[in-house]
Amino acid sequence: MSTKNGFKAVHHFETVEKINTLFQKAVYVKTEHDFYNRKDVLHFKKYETKFKTRDGVRCKAYITIKETSQGGNVFYSVELRK
Repeated sequence: MSTKNGFKAVHHFETVEKINTLFQKAVYVKTEHDFYNRKDVLHFKKYETKFKTRDGVRCKAYITIKETSQGGNVFYSVELRK
């Protein structure tokens, strides 16, 4: 969780609430293959965007999308950094 990077849990939850909006304005960074070579994981796509939390904290959101071969399922994760 982003608390390891100096953010409060409330900042992380706020970011998750805004994931769709943040993703729409995010910039593509790179694509990575699964380091564990799991058969169902196609790849990971990394994006980043800057934003300000409700209480004015400026941060970068690093969004990772895990694409799998399981019925087109996509999983999102987000990490905050200053």
